[in-house]
Amino acid sequence: MKITGFICEFNPLHDGHRHFIRKAEEATGSDYLIALMSGDFVQRGEPAILPMYERTKAALDAGADLVLQLPAVFSTASAAYFAEGGVRILHELGCVDALVFGAEGGADDDITETLAEIAAYMEDNRDSWQPLLRTHLREGKAYAAARAEAMKESGCPADGLSDLLVKPNNQLALAYMTAIRRIGSSMKPVAIPRDMTYAASSDIRTKLRSSSAAKDQTCLFPDDFSLLLKDRLMSRNAADLAGCLDITQDLAQRIKNRQNEFENWSSFTDLLHTKEMTRARISRCLTHILLDIKKDDPLLAEGAAPKTILTRTPSFVRILGFRHKAQPLLARLKESSSVTLQTQLPPDLDDRAADLYESVRTDKYALPFTESHRQQPVII
Repeated sequence: MKITGFICEFNPLHDGHRHFIRKAEEATGSDYLIALMSGDFVQRGEPAILPMYERTKAALDAGADLVLQLPAVFSTASAAYFAEGGVRILHELGCVDALVFGAEGGADDDITETLAEIAAYMEDNRDSWQPLLRTHLREGKAYAAARAEAMKESGCPADGLSDLLVKPNNQLALAYMTAIRRIGSSMKPVAIPRDMTYAASSDIRTKLRSSSAAKDQTCLFPDDFSLLLKDRLMSRNAADLAGCLDITQDLAQRIKNRQNEFENWSSFTDLLHTKEMTRARISRCLTHILLDIKKDDPLLAEGAAPKTILTRTPSFVRILGFRHKAQPLLARLKESSSVTLQTQLPPDLDDRAADLYESVRTDKYALPFTESHRQQPVII
């Protein structure tokens, strides 16, 4: 039995994702595909446009055999934590042979090798390129461009470095490869070149925002959570805010200084944005405040340095859905996995993020509310 895993958001799932799933199966010759998918909040620091169980069904319809939930502490975090948290879970399943992910800027036969070369250089030569990175950041360059320039100046031999490192998919691809090295996983990394003829998820979300289809699909957007976010900001002092993941003392104080200017999530993100902090970083910080995700969360390795492990293994992972034909896969996982797989949460262990999301969605669209521990997996 050959098993392939991938980490995803499908926010929302579109034809480009379907292409990726087909190519993943072809490239690895796998018998089963496991999707480890973000729950109701995603890595851009926003609520998902559609609830996780709707995105689960879309993933299964597109070819995934099993969909597991990536915990919110990982799904809303920066690339390093997002990637390592996901890689760690797939590794702990004990039977995943390959990790596939999207990449940009290379042919099918060389992009994986090129990214692996860059990832190895990044990990093995941090003392050479990181001081240069800090210099370029102080000059006002964006992080991706600054890192590419720093690595080039420090002697990274990879071709096309500047172009490759600024691609969003490649930044995550490098984080996945780095995570595999850090935790010593035997999973084989396989990059699937992105087909640029398909629309990006961000373009689809933008269209939905101004479309009547958003109401028909019960879509949610960051500004739907504005009142809840404002309450969190107003009810906490700067020290409390600084205890949340990713938030510096300086940002916490800026939030408190400008909280009376809060109009909605989007405008407040723009208000706090600086050259040093991207909008995505600010939005992630606001999400961590909303969901009360702390720096000392049990799934994060406290005080981790750049060269050390960043995450810990969760005690259980929730099964969001599976195909009937995946029963042999589930049997294999029961034997091999070091984490417990659960189809439902215990009644005394609700998913705070999921319940918050469901509350806003049901209020906006006048739908019945279902607690997270009562949600049933999707089976097709």
